[in-house]
Amino acid sequence: MINWLNTNQGFVMALLTAVYVVATFVIAYMAKRSNDLARSNIDTLTKLEKERLKPAIIPEILADFPFFSVRVVNQGQTTALEIRFELTPKLRIVLGGPNSNPKEKAERPIGFIENGIASLPPGSVLSSTIGTFDRIKEACPDLMYHGKVTYRDREGTR
Repeated sequence: MINWLNTNQGFVMALLTAVYVVATFVIAYMAKRSNDLARSNIDTLTKLEKERLKPAIIPEILADFPFFSVRVVNQGQTTALEIRFELTPKLRIVLGGPNSNPKEKAERPIGFIENGIASLPPGSVLSSTIGTFDRIKEACPDLMYHGKVTYRDREGTR
């Protein structure tokens, strides 16, 4: 065996070199695959962190007997910008009626519903009294409001 290796040392060296070349390509391929997986993990973590940090605007209509009020809360961890409300029918302050002063019935727009909100920091609350249940039922007999809230975060994502 030793004599055969001595007489064919060129062939043996070429064979060993070929094995090293193949092993190097396999290692390079595995390293590339590992780097691709690491990049994918980093992208996923970045996306999850952005989702965790985004604003979360919650509009609510609350009973605060004998009145009802509308409240907008940012329960997210970053400031919400350019908050806009699209409601059908329009939510308005309803004034007057029996046992009210003045008794004349009137409706007024709710400023932050009509004009939107420029920015709402995390944990902040905006609210407005709407009116009594009877007056709200007069203005919207179905007591159903449909709509959507749009806003963006500091990176411009809606």
